[in-house]
Amino acid sequence: MFSDNSGFVGRTIRIEKRDMEKQEMLTSYSEGELLNLIDLALSTRDKDWFIELSEKLKRKQNIISFIKRGI
Repeated sequence: MFSDNSGFVGRTIRIEKRDMEKQEMLTSYSEGELLNLIDLALSTRDKDWFIELSEKLKRKQNIISFIKRGI
């Protein structure tokens, strides 16, 4: 795990719902973001989310590979 506050690494932190702020849904993720989300899906044992993210990553990698071959 990585954090800008090393004192929190490896710790569980409780956050009150009133302290959270809803963010807009992202429709596109970078390859690195997808890899991080896949790690999170594995950590939470969310098989469906893992499959969904893995498929998105594969499509993104195929697009990148196609673009590189065309250059």
